[in-house]
Amino acid sequence: MNASESAASASAPLTADTSELNDIIQLPSEGSSDQMALAPLFDEFAFPGPASLDLSSLLIPDWVFRDALPPLDSFTSQAQPASLTPWIAEANPTPNLIGCPPNEPDLVPYFPSEEQRQLYRHFISEAAPNLLVIECSSNPWLVHLSPLLLARPSGQDVAHDAARSALLSLASFDIGMRMNQTLREPQSNSMYRMSDVYRSEAIKMLEIGKWANVLKDEAADLAVATAVLLATRDRLAGSQEWEEPIGYGVDVIMSHGGPAAFLSRQVNATRRFLVEQMAFVELLGALTNWIAPKILGWDNDAWLMDSSREDDHLQLVYGWDRATVQICARSMSLFDAARRIESLKRSNAATKYSSIAASIKSGEMFMAERTGQLLNELAQLRAQASPLVPSTRAVRGITSTLLCLEIALLTDGAQPEEALREERVQSKVRAVLSTIEEAISQGMYSGFLFPLIWMAVCAVSENRQRVEGLLTQIQPYYPIDRGLMGRLVQFKWSDYACADIDSWISMMKVTKTYVPVF
Repeated sequence: MNASESAASASAPLTADTSELNDIIQLPSEGSSDQMALAPLFDEFAFPGPASLDLSSLLIPDWVFRDALPPLDSFTSQAQPASLTPWIAEANPTPNLIGCPPNEPDLVPYFPSEEQRQLYRHFISEAAPNLLVIECSSNPWLVHLSPLLLARPSGQDVAHDAARSALLSLASFDIGMRMNQTLREPQSNSMYRMSDVYRSEAIKMLEIGKWANVLKDEAADLAVATAVLLATRDRLAGSQEWEEPIGYGVDVIMSHGGPAAFLSRQVNATRRFLVEQMAFVELLGALTNWIAPKILGWDNDAWLMDSSREDDHLQLVYGWDRATVQICARSMSLFDAARRIESLKRSNAATKYSSIAASIKSGEMFMAERTGQLLNELAQLRAQASPLVPSTRAVRGITSTLLCLEIALLTDGAQPEEALREERVQSKVRAVLSTIEEAISQGMYSGFLFPLIWMAVCAVSENRQRVEGLLTQIQPYYPIDRGLMGRLVQFKWSDYACADIDSWISMMKVTKTYVPVF
């Protein structure tokens, strides 16, 4: 094929030669009624909403479907090292079609275009099951999200439209991630671009809802759902703007008096699920920038420890039990406080105010007490690791995470190079790496990138070589964007060992690795 033919092929819209992707996505033709149907009118806010999506620039060239994308079945085969295969192998129950009416016209009021309906179907049957790490016969993403999203038709309410746009952003990114495995030019992935468009629409609608002060009652649940969906999408995509949706979701919950007050205003399983998911995605962010989480603050986390329900959704989605989530959040609160004390010490170094010095001394004593408390709790949790739903993957994930926190607490406040070389630290590094090696040998990948990245910072000598080998080994299978995974594997994480947290963040932003990992 010559250059002119290649250009013509790349710009050609979808034609009938799309049989391999019919069950995944079907884009409307330019100017069609389906494309125009993307346009719900926001009378109350005079905002164009999803109608403003210009999909003409997102039409996918024929060659993508002709010789680049295998049938969908090949992605769900355990023999195929596609990005989502490990999650499917661990946790893909029979798709639960809750909220997906059997008659196609029933979806039209909520998803006006065929493209949107195809994306929604993809979320139901493919994306949502892969958001679990422990198999469950009733997927909480579908049980709780679908009734919310299908409560009011498109164009009638900004909160519902925001949540639907967020779901479409996640679904289109999931398709793009599958396509990216075999595209000749991954950087031109049209589904990624479509995901970006839907993400932008969802953010704009969240902003409108916030400005108009309408994110209350059921709309508050939808705003949190929007934030959770976008935060999940941003983590998988490696978006450097991941803090934006988290900020919206946290603000909604805290504006209602915090998580406990928010939950007490409307006691139901859906709100509980959304608050817990929002708390966890905020925690993943805190584990990235070491800032104290707000939803799971040290003195307001009692609401989390409610084990009366049969299904623990935190463990189904992430594989962590509540005690592990709580101690991670408390550790981040401790590290954030320690950083503030160090900043205060530097500020008072020149003036040496006695009152400030006394406050610093008191803070350091309090920190030492809480550090000892957390180390004792960590040791007990590791000894008692027994998740609600038996899963070897979950046990190993919890054990690895708790060891990471122990290492962080043991080295906090000490000289980094000296502390990391201590045998008590490197023995724990070896324990984490051995746990991950066992998991990988059994085809388990999801949830182990987080401890691997931490060990890449903490390991020395031969342990560092083991980390590099494991990162390379996990790279083809991990369910995140291929480009992000490549940057994470190639980055010299040992540079972080002697750097303060602000320097870490600056380096991560420059290298585009500033993103929560799990």
